[in-house]
Amino acid sequence: MASTNKEIKPLTTQLQYSDKIFAKMLDLLNDEKFTDFEIKSNGKVIKCHRNVLYATCDYFAKMLDSGLEESDNNEVEMDA
Repeated sequence: MASTNKEIKPLTTQLQYSDKIFAKMLDLLNDEKFTDFEIKSNGKVIKCHRNVLYATCDYFAKMLDSGLEESDNNEVEMDA
């Protein structure tokens, strides 16, 4: 069996990397950097990331993947 030069990183290193990614994503959200979708409700606007909505919420995943008007317009109006 041939050996490879690819080293499997320890779990602690992988967790540190994922923690860094999560921290960066929180920074993006707080700074509204690169937001590409808006949720509008009661006169308020929440700027967000389509990929995060898609990955974390089945409701938005179905909406964004369906070709509905909201997915084309990059915004949704919701009643509270």
